[in-house]
Amino acid sequence: TARFPIYFRQENLDDHIAVMGGASSGKSSFILNLIDDLIKIRTEENRTGFTLIDTKGTLANDVLARIPPEMHDKVTVVRAREGTFPFNPFDVDYSITQRGGQVVEILARADSSDWKPVVTETLLLIGHSLDRLGIETLRNIQRVIEEPEFCNWVIDQLDDSQPATSTLKRSLKKYIQKDTNKVSWPREFVESFSTARLRNINTSGVGAMLNSYSNGVKWVKSWEEGHYVIFDLSGMSPGDQRLIASAIICHFELGMVSRGKKNADGRYARHPLIIDEGSTFIDLFGNLKTMADMHREFNMPLILSTQGLKEHIPAHYVEAFFRNFGTHAVFQLGSRKDAQIVQASLNSKSFSLTEFDFYEIIPRHCYMQHTVLRSEVFILQPKEIIPPKFQGLAEKIVDKSRIRADEAEEERKANTILGLKPIEKAKQEDPITKLIDELYENDVS
Repeated sequence: TARFPIYFRQENLDDHIAVMGGASSGKSSFILNLIDDLIKIRTEENRTGFTLIDTKGTLANDVLARIPPEMHDKVTVVRAREGTFPFNPFDVDYSITQRGGQVVEILARADSSDWKPVVTETLLLIGHSLDRLGIETLRNIQRVIEEPEFCNWVIDQLDDSQPATSTLKRSLKKYIQKDTNKVSWPREFVESFSTARLRNINTSGVGAMLNSYSNGVKWVKSWEEGHYVIFDLSGMSPGDQRLIASAIICHFELGMVSRGKKNADGRYARHPLIIDEGSTFIDLFGNLKTMADMHREFNMPLILSTQGLKEHIPAHYVEAFFRNFGTHAVFQLGSRKDAQIVQASLNSKSFSLTEFDFYEIIPRHCYMQHTVLRSEVFILQPKEIIPPKFQGLAEKIVDKSRIRADEAEEERKANTILGLKPIEKAKQEDPITKLIDELYENDVS
């Protein structure tokens, strides 16, 4: 066959990209090249940023070595295994109608069990009440359920004179507050079901992160200004990885509708969500078709890689993977069953590819089908990895990002009530006492 250069055009980022292949087949190198190009094309007029989720850490470090110094103030790095980066899921910079709803969604998606309505409503009620007092954390939700003293303190701080808080106060008294004279079956159910999960989260490796009082990631700001947000989830338990990934995916889903600014051509700034080994988290998207459509509408393409399809991804997600992603890069597959699925899903008019072609392709080569020529599948040898220009600067970027987040956390703590000290309410002057004082002052009998 003739050899000629094939370019991955920027137009391909108008749709989602699926990267498939077995271990050491070239997937991560393909994504690294793609990210390297995204960094190079970014300008103040073309504010292309990205958010990366890396479960192994290698890709994250390679990306950091390619970010020029002038962009370091626009990089946020979360090394979750350290467990110290402020990442309170309540603290968001996008508008949301039901405060706390994003947290319930994060917890529900990360857990494979079915959440009953009473659990959802109870967590929303407590979370919204804590949000009103400015002390919204997962640990404080647990305390409201488990500690009567703290629960009573929260109820006492809610203002009766305000309609919204008075409603919350009545609901907390009715459904949450402990009453020794009767058994609250909804409360008993919540205690035996969801509190155990909260305890597990609050004592896990990410407990300190999630129970900060601020969030070092500013979602909308990073999307609008073209920042780079890098989540290094290496060295963590699968459950902790899943919880952080659930938070990221839910924040994207709920926050993208808050994007208001468009470029001169009437489009949102492009901000891909890139997940290396995305098969681990693909079910966190819920309805993948719906989410693919939303991400496409708001110019946030999904770039997901996976080592396998069959027995890696549920069957209905596999179908959505091929149907709703515009570009597919297929490296050497490690399973013939996967090769059969790919061969049946990627039809080519020009070549009669068989499952063996996808199974036996030379490493670091891939078959590709993309949006522009949807009916064609062609072979591609990705360009060689260019050595990074800024080797050795990764730790400086991480430190700078952490310092910035810690400063915001300390500022938030300084304005937060952390204990059980009652909130001092402004004393209202008694009009009768005032009148009596005036009478005595004027010597009126």
